[in-house]
Amino acid sequence: MFEKITKSLSQLEEVEGVVLSSPEGMVLGESGKGDPEEAAALTVFVAQMATRVGETLKFGRFEKGTFNGQGKRMLIYGEADHSLGLLVKPEASLSLIEDRVEAELGGKERR
Repeated sequence: MFEKITKSLSQLEEVEGVVLSSPEGMVLGESGKGDPEEAAALTVFVAQMATRVGETLKFGRFEKGTFNGQGKRMLIYGEADHSLGLLVKPEASLSLIEDRVEAELGGKERR
């Protein structure tokens, strides 16, 4: 199941790579460009730190965010049992990618 999701999302023109990871940073599924271990570590770290900030500020659970740096951009989704990271092209429309991700994950509302 995980490989199907990551492979499908990596087919999007704006997406260069996809990684699905456990809360411990283990790669559950990956497809496309990039080092999956490095992407999983970054995805989990950002999701965990954002969760801590969210709890401190009483924002609730972290759901999604972006990480930008050195000409690269990741769209990160956090769930209790996994994190999803997408390496996206810097010029990509995040809202279009988000719509496709949500459709791929079964149309789950993330608001």
